[in-house]
Amino acid sequence: MERKLRRLIMITVAITVIITASLCATVFYSVFRNQIRSELVINAKTIAAIYETTAQLDGLEEMSDELRVTLIQKDGTVVYDNTVNADTLENHLDREEVLEAVENGNGSSERVSENIGYTHFYYAMRLEDSNILRVSCKAGSVYSLMLRALPMIMLITAVVCIAAAMLSNNLMRHFVQVINDTLIKCSSGSEENVIKELLPVADSLIAQSRKNRENERIRREFTANVSHELKTPLTSISGYAELIETGLAKGEDAQKFAGTIHSEASRMLALIGDIIELSELETFRDEDVFERVDLYQICQQAESRLSLNAKNAGITMKLSGSSAYVMGDKTNLEELAYNLIDNAIRYNVKGGSINISSYIDGNKACLCVRDTGIGIPEQYQNRIFERFFRVDKSRSKQTGGTGLGLAIVKHIAVYHGANITIKSKEMKGTSITVTFPIAQQTEIN
Repeated sequence: MERKLRRLIMITVAITVIITASLCATVFYSVFRNQIRSELVINAKTIAAIYETTAQLDGLEEMSDELRVTLIQKDGTVVYDNTVNADTLENHLDREEVLEAVENGNGSSERVSENIGYTHFYYAMRLEDSNILRVSCKAGSVYSLMLRALPMIMLITAVVCIAAAMLSNNLMRHFVQVINDTLIKCSSGSEENVIKELLPVADSLIAQSRKNRENERIRREFTANVSHELKTPLTSISGYAELIETGLAKGEDAQKFAGTIHSEASRMLALIGDIIELSELETFRDEDVFERVDLYQICQQAESRLSLNAKNAGITMKLSGSSAYVMGDKTNLEELAYNLIDNAIRYNVKGGSINISSYIDGNKACLCVRDTGIGIPEQYQNRIFERFFRVDKSRSKQTGGTGLGLAIVKHIAVYHGANITIKSKEMKGTSITVTFPIAQQTEIN
C-alpha cells in the first residue's frame, strides 16, 4: 500500500511539473510574441517617418539579419525589399497583412515556416502616398522553444521527483503513525487529539473489527454447540450399541435400545440437515431464483405436511386468510412456514390449537402462526432466533428439536427482506408474524 501511494505521488509530481513547464513556456511565448508585435509597430512607424521625410529607404540592408523591410504599391507590386531583389518577388496583394493595410490602414499576421522551427511576424501600414510599408522578423516557434527547454524541464522533473520521493517517505511514515494512533485511541474509546477527518475511517475500521470478532465468537460458539449437540446422541448410540454387541442387552432390552439408537440417529440426521441448510442460507444469495409465490399456498403445503404430527400431539390446526403474493425462493419460504408451524406444535400444550394465516396489510404481505402453547418469557424473546437457543431445553430434546429451526427462519426472512415480530405470554401462547414486501403488479404479471 505504501509503495503504491509513493509511486502515485511521484507520478503525480512528474506530470504536474511537465504540465506546469509546458504552460509556463506557452505563457512566456505569448508574452514574447506580443513584445515582437509591439517592436514591429514601433520600427514600422520609425521607418515610415524616415521614408515620408526623405522619400527613400536606402541604408536598410544592414538590418536584414534582424528586420526585413518591404515597400509595396497598392496594386501589390513590390518596389523595395532590403533582403532580396524586389524584381524577383511575386505580387504581394494576396498577403493577409497587406490586404488589411490596404483596407484598414494597417494589418498584421504571422506564419509558421515549413520546418515549424520558426515563426515569421508581419506588420504592414498604409503610407500617405498609398504605398504599403511592411516590416517583418522571424523568431523561434513555440515548438522550438519547448524543444530547447526540454532538457531543463527533464532536469527539473528529476530533481523534483527525487525531492518528492524523500518527502513522501516522511509523509507516509507520519501518516501511518497518525492512523495507528487514531485507531488505538478510538479502540480505547477516546477521541481526544484525534484528527477529525480520520474519525469516519477509524470508526469504520473499528466497526469492521468488532464485527469480525463477533463473527468469530459466533463461529466458536456454533462449533462448540454443534460438538455438544452431536456428542450427546453419539454417546447414547455408542453405549447402547456396545450393550447389544456384548450381549448384555437381549430380547426386549435389545429391542428397546435399538429403538433409542434409531431415535438418536434420526435426531443427528435432522441436526446435520439443519446445519447444512443454515450454512447454505449464509453463503448463497441469488435473487435471480426469486419467483411469484403465494404465501397462502405455502401455508397450505406446510399444514398438510405437519398435519399428522399435530394430530399425534393432540393439537388442532386452522388455516385462514387469503392469497398474498411475494417475490421469493419458493423452497426457502416453504421451509420458513414449516419451521414456524413445527415449532408451534413442539411447544404447544395437549389439546391446544394453532392458527395459520396469510393476508395483505397495506403494501405488505404477512404470514402469521399463532399458537396456544407454553409461551416465551419476555427476557428470552429477543434471543429465540439464536442458534441452539432453547427456552426449555428438556422439552426441546423430548420433542426432537434441533435448536436451529427459528435461526433458519430468521435467515430466510433476512434473505427476502422481511421483518419478524413476536408476541408471547407465558402459558397463553405465542404469535410470530413475518412481514414481506408485497410483489408489485409488474412482477406478478
